[in-house]
Amino acid sequence: MQSALAICLSALHLLACSSQDDLEPPSAPTMLGNWKFRSYQVTQCDDPAGNSEETCNDSATICGVLTLTENTWTWSQTKSDGSHYFETGSYTMSTNYIILTGGSAAPGTILSPISGSTVSYTKTTLVFTNSSVTTGCVFKVSFARHAQPFIPLG
Repeated sequence: MQSALAICLSALHLLACSSQDDLEPPSAPTMLGNWKFRSYQVTQCDDPAGNSEETCNDSATICGVLTLTENTWTWSQTKSDGSHYFETGSYTMSTNYIILTGGSAAPGTILSPISGSTVSYTKTTLVFTNSSVTTGCVFKVSFARHAQPFIPLG
């Protein structure tokens, strides 16, 4: 009787352990995907006139979308005059720094401070922060997770 009880308890213990072992830990957020531009801030400048902020609450088309794949980035945006801006290049990560390269020109006003920036992200936000030794300014570009990439028409 005691051995039957011991076997049952052992079986219950094994079942309990196996069900816990089958549980996967929550997946870590990834910065890969599509990110809608939300804001660009310049703060802490030695000359306060250099401080500024730009926020976009419009559609992804107007705000622009940054798409990150395993090693490439793409920036897509429709400007206020209706023209489309599209640029792509590669990027590398080092610890929590990101360096974007390539593209036909500098990625533009919104993305210019990304080169050499620290990067932080969650499942829903992506933030690049950079600072200037010359001006003291801190540049912060924020994005929100976006479901679809923006592909300009025409």
